Amino acid sequence: MRFGFYDEFRPCLVKPEGVVDIADLVGAFPGAPPQYVLETLINKFDALRGALQEAQAKGKTIPMSQVRLRAPVPRRAWPLTAAQCRSWAPGPGSRRSRRG
Repeated sequence: MRFGFYDEFRPCLVKPEGVVDIADLVGAFPGAPPQYVLETLINKFDALRGALQEAQAKGKTIPMSQVRLRAPVPRRAWPLTAAQCRSWAPGPGSRRSRRG
């Protein structure tokens, strides 16, 4: 089961021949931020598993030629801070360490 977003960031199941809209199953209201929809899907996955499998098997498939697939999470939910960048810097003794 592959999840994605299409057109105006509507949640969907991605199949080789197209997508199946699952906005009603997930409870995504119009204009809901994709991050919120994805978190809702993750939190409710156990309860939604049967309905999602049924939608994948029997739901109306919209052909790929009629949709525009979107990035699963279009932007980061938080900004990258300088402190996080410093924590990724190589430590002393590394070949990439700064020369002092």
